[in-house]
Amino acid sequence: MVDPRFPSMKAKQLRRVIDRLGYVRARKGSGSHQTLKAPGRPTIVWAHHDGATLAPGLVHAVLCKQIGLDVEEALALLSKKGR
Repeated sequence: MVDPRFPSMKAKQLRRVIDRLGYVRARKGSGSHQTLKAPGRPTIVWAHHDGATLAPGLVHAVLCKQIGLDVEEALALLSKKGR
């Protein structure tokens, strides 16, 4: 079960959060797929349209499972999303 403290959010908002971790587009894939890389972090594939609303479970999956943040780190990062 996903921690209920994770919000749903627009893909564009989550992408800004990910960018603050140092991720940049390494290459443009086919269609809407982009490969994102950051020093010392795993490479991820971003395939979400900016206006799409991402469910809390997907926000958790991207930050905790794909990037490898622990839950508290991810929530702290999300609490700063507008700054």
